[in-house]
Order: sequence, then C-alpha cells, then structure tokens
Amino acid sequence: MKLILASQSPRRHELLKNVGYDFDVLTVKVSEILKENLNLAEQIMAVAETKGVSVAQSGKLLKNKNYLIFSADTLVILEGQVMGKPKNLQEAEKFIRRLSGRTHSVITGICFLLYPSLQSFKYCEESKVTFRDLSEDEIKNYASTKEGLDKAGGYAIQEKGSALVKEVQGSLTNIIGLPMELFEKVMKENGWDKYFRKS
Repeated sequence: MKLILASQSPRRHELLKNVGYDFDVLTVKVSEILKENLNLAEQIMAVAETKGVSVAQSGKLLKNKNYLIFSADTLVILEGQVMGKPKNLQEAEKFIRRLSGRTHSVITGICFLLYPSLQSFKYCEESKVTFRDLSEDEIKNYASTKEGLDKAGGYAIQEKGSALVKEVQGSLTNIIGLPMELFEKVMKENGWDKYFRKS
C-alpha cells in the first residue's frame, strides 16, 4: 500500500515529512466551490473528498496496487463569512484589517480514501485564533511581506504572521493546514501508520 498526498500545499507536505511519513504527491485541479445545502463542516469535508476522488479517478494510479489517498481543505471563517486566499496585496491588507482585534475560526476538512474500493473516512477540526489590535502600519507592513497571498485568511501563523496573533485555541497545526493530532489518531486507529512510517 502506498500513501498519496492529494495536495500541493508545502505546509501539509512539511508537516507529514516532519513526523516521518513516506508518501508521494499527486494532485488534480478541482473546483473548491462550497455546496450551500450542507453545513460548513460538511462543505469543507466534501471539498476534501472531491480532491481525493479526483486523484483516484485520474487514471494516474496503478490498477493492481492499493493506495491510501489523503486530502484536505482549510477555511478561515470570520463572523460567518468565509475568507479564502487574497487575490492581491490590497485584498491581503483588507483581510488583516478585518481580522485585527477579532477571533476567527480555522476549519480543516480531511479525507482518507482507500483505492481501489473508494471507501472514504472524513473528519473535521476547528481551531480559534484571536488577533491583537493591530495598527495601520502593522497591517500594511505584514501584507507587504506577501507571505499570506497563498493562504486562507491572508496570513501564515508559522511565519511572520505569528506576531499578529494574541491567542490560539485548539490545534496549531490545524491552523497551518493539517490537524496532525487528528491525522495521527485516525492513522493509528485504522492501523495505517505502520505502512507509511519510516523506521
């Protein structure tokens, strides 16, 4: 059995590598549009599952081999509104201004998909992040680093963005993009960790 990470996120790649997992990366571009008839947790798990299923159906996997495909999707939610990745520096600045002095949620949906059976296991993790009251200079200076341009909410808590944060409740790795405590728990419960851990 081989572990496939269905994500191009360098953060998820690094988190898995750091704890000794052996995996290949394989991604297929999919729509990340949320389905409005589902609640937020269901929506984000559905996006994560779609990423995994797209890889399973891409024709890039060997038919006579077993794979465990892992996929994830992370959303930042402030006062019921989803904040995606900022389109440009102006929007990055606007995002940080909105988050200043407030508490927001970071929700990650994860999906484990067995191939070829396509049996899926879906989970969700939520963390809360409270930003300090930021000055206009702090907002502009942080946005100008551009480190938040490819990240939901427009900031990177594991980089310079940590200086913006007053308090974190819940999993820190979830905010980075992959709730490792939940990932490890599911891997152990299903006996999958022994296949993919480097000795």
